[in-house]
Amino acid sequence: MNDDHVLGRMFLVGLCVLWMTLPGCALIRPDYRLQEDTPIDWGLAEAFEGGITVQPFEGAQAKWGLYAAEYMQTCLLEAGAFRRVVLSADDSVSTPLVLQGEIGQLYYGGTDTPSRANLTVRIVSMKDSQTRYLKHSGVAYERSGVHLTWFSRIFPPSPYPEELLRALVKRSAEDIARRTRQNGTKCP
Repeated sequence: MNDDHVLGRMFLVGLCVLWMTLPGCALIRPDYRLQEDTPIDWGLAEAFEGGITVQPFEGAQAKWGLYAAEYMQTCLLEAGAFRRVVLSADDSVSTPLVLQGEIGQLYYGGTDTPSRANLTVRIVSMKDSQTRYLKHSGVAYERSGVHLTWFSRIFPPSPYPEELLRALVKRSAEDIARRTRQNGTKCP
């Protein structure tokens, strides 16, 4: 046999094996758009020792506000942002700082449009009632794909809005932790 025939047959067998393994495969492309803005940052250095009280976030539904506040408390403790993190269901505050939040939008896009979530986090000093830190963040996330056998476009579902909310809360907690570890720096 000729070497060209052997290479041709190997190529044909490889192509058949590839064709048999691809019927259930699809290439999925995520489209993740994140917007963050920190208009107020007067520094959180030396705030680690004092602790912080996390109040339920405001939003269209109270259950999402409580869910976000509980997750923020967990993330702040895991990130080591403060020595003491207290979750308060009412207006009682036992720490020098208070974290308040607002959930602007929670939207599940399904297969047609991106899922969206918006979050505002504010840290207020109880000593002078001034906002020490304010961060607005929003995310839109969708997925699109191509089926490799049929060479047609498929529409996988967008992620659930609580996944996006958890990601925004975690990013905010990590940002706060980074700022509490700084040495007295603040924006001009």
